[in-house]
Amino acid sequence: MLKARLLSFYDFVGRYTPWWVLFMRLCLGFIFANIGANKLMHLADTTDFFRSLGIPFPHAQAIFASSVEFIGGLFLMLGLATRIVVVFLSVIMGVAIVTAQLQDVHGLIDLVGLQEWDYLIIFGFF
Repeated sequence: MLKARLLSFYDFVGRYTPWWVLFMRLCLGFIFANIGANKLMHLADTTDFFRSLGIPFPHAQAIFASSVEFIGGLFLMLGLATRIVVVFLSVIMGVAIVTAQLQDVHGLIDLVGLQEWDYLIIFGFF
């Protein structure tokens, strides 16, 4: 019974999801789940970093951003609510660019070279 359901799910995913989208979801999901878990395990350091950036309510924001990255990464890997997850992760990446990376951006080339920018572009495929 379980084997039949798993095969049916695999057939559904294979038929309606291109292989490259599945591959990107798995890779990005793993990256974000790993980053979010690391931030949650070192929450004091993440809070101190947010405080140094001048982000209001740094502890609450650290918990929120880390949780979104961790849970969002898991959801991406599982293929659950990917469009909703991508919206939340896009906001997190936008805030990361504005608060942590913007002082290093001196032109379009610098902006396009940011890892957060690359994530925003990839999220457009979901």
